[in-house]
Formats: sequence, C-alpha cells, structure tokens
Amino acid sequence: MEGGTVYNCTISNNVNYGMFNSGGGAINSVLYNCLLSGNSSETVGGASDCTLNNCTIVGNSSGYGPCVVASTLNNCILYGNTPMNWDSPDWSIFHYCCTTPMPTNGIGNITLDPQLASAGHLSANSPCRGAGNPAYTTGTDIDGEPWATPPSIGCDEYRPGSVTGPLHVGFLA
Repeated sequence: MEGGTVYNCTISNNVNYGMFNSGGGAINSVLYNCLLSGNSSETVGGASDCTLNNCTIVGNSSGYGPCVVASTLNNCILYGNTPMNWDSPDWSIFHYCCTTPMPTNGIGNITLDPQLASAGHLSANSPCRGAGNPAYTTGTDIDGEPWATPPSIGCDEYRPGSVTGPLHVGFLA
C-alpha cells in the first residue's frame, strides 16, 4: 500500500521487489489498528516512511534491511521480523511499543515477548495488555471492539470469553 490513511485492516503477503522496493507492506502511509504480516521486500519488509498507531507488525522479511524504517510507531508491536525489526534509532521513533532491541528514541517501550495468541491477537498473559498510551488510540481495535483504559499495545484489545465471528472447521484425513 502506498500513501493514504487506513483503519482496522490487515496488510499481508505482499511482495515488493521492483524498482522502488522499500515498504513491502506500506510506504508513506498512516495506519491505525492494523496488522502487517508476511510482507517482504528487498530492503524494507513491513513499513517505510509511515506513522503507525496501535499496529502489530510481525513475520515480515527483507533481503538485507530492517522491517520498519524512517517511521513513527505509537502503541505498536514490532516483533519476529527478519533479518531485523527496525532501523537505526536515528530514523524511527517509538512510543509505548513492544520490540527488540530496546529503542533509544521514544518513551514507554518494552522488550518482552508480546505473547501473541495469533499474528494479530494478544494472549491472556501478554505484557502488552494495558501497556499503551490512550493519546494514540482512535476508533476501535482490529476486531471492532473498544479500547480499554489504558489500552493495549498492538492492534488488538484482549477480551476474555468466547470467540465471536464465523467458525471454520477442517478435517484431516
């Protein structure tokens, strides 16, 4: 995705190995409550020159560069990307994010395993629950559920209880 502002979306399994091969998932965009996963590029697998608010960026890859470069991340999970999660601390800014290594540019960050239940959803024991800053939340989480106070880090606000939405069953022979 290039340019624009998006809310509550999943950007996954995109490949960008063309002339401008930066930002396999998003470039020059503003994202709210989104999941970026499985994207790849020669230089930047996840996002380049973006502002990301309450996003989860996991499982992206690049040939030799970071997953996120020259971006501002607020209340985001940036974890499990190859070969590295993010660029030089001089290029990106992190506020209330869960990533490794610990950013030197920003405040309220943690470096613990986010303990995801799936690519975009928190488990009951996640250290990201209630660790975000409400100044960066808007609308609802990726599932359309309201943010708690304080909000969680990432695109999902953990809710205990039964699963909602369509159920898909598969049989193994």
